[in-house]
Amino acid sequence: MRSAYKTAETEVLFDEGATLPPISIRLGDGELLKIRGRIDRIDLAFLGERMYFRVIDYKSRPRAVDLLRMYLGLSLQLPVYAHVIEAASEALFHAPSQFAGMYYVPVYDPLSELKRDEEAALSLRKPIRFRGLGLANRDVLQLLDRNLPAAKDLFPQMLTKTGIHTNAMVVSAEVWRALREHTLKKASELARSMVDGVTAIAPYQLKQERACQNCNLQSVCQFEAHFDERQMRVFKSIAKDDVIAQLNVVALDVREVQ
Repeated sequence: MRSAYKTAETEVLFDEGATLPPISIRLGDGELLKIRGRIDRIDLAFLGERMYFRVIDYKSRPRAVDLLRMYLGLSLQLPVYAHVIEAASEALFHAPSQFAGMYYVPVYDPLSELKRDEEAALSLRKPIRFRGLGLANRDVLQLLDRNLPAAKDLFPQMLTKTGIHTNAMVVSAEVWRALREHTLKKASELARSMVDGVTAIAPYQLKQERACQNCNLQSVCQFEAHFDERQMRVFKSIAKDDVIAQLNVVALDVREVQ
């Protein structure tokens, strides 16, 4: 097998009375936020005596993991799932496990295009390429695919012959912990605004992407981007290194609190 990972759990529900409890976050004034959900797949691999996990979420079409979107609170799903696994590792696997990555995998049926030649086989793998965020550790990244760095069919380029590729979507363990805490803070802020009755129609815009492009409720909200641009929440695009710098500030704040 090319990968050192083995699927440990699928369809893991975290909720009241489920396999795992929901995430509970205090909002103040006696309010309690409980986040529940279902994790599609959890894979485990070992590096020496250390156990690492990666979380997989299936999508109906290819979807990239964007660190900036996570930082802005626009994409919280995978970090929440990874936090649940990390916090409940003892209950699930009877041992602590460490974050190794979180990935979107598109659901794709290649049988209708199946051919025998090698070129066709490689083309069939491209639509199911893992897209995600991994741990910035060469040995841990090598667990993904023993053929790395030569193989590029299932994972974007992550490794070079001597280290980690400069464009690899990876973060250090410390930045991951900061992202985890930042995600919970963003979830708390969103819940607080809902409890407070904030109902402003203010879709976001990030680069060329607008929330309205993927929304089926425009006939309800009656928002017209061409006429209501002042109500748009326009986020500034910043580079990955700048996002990591901001998360390092979060990590410093977390250490000071502890």
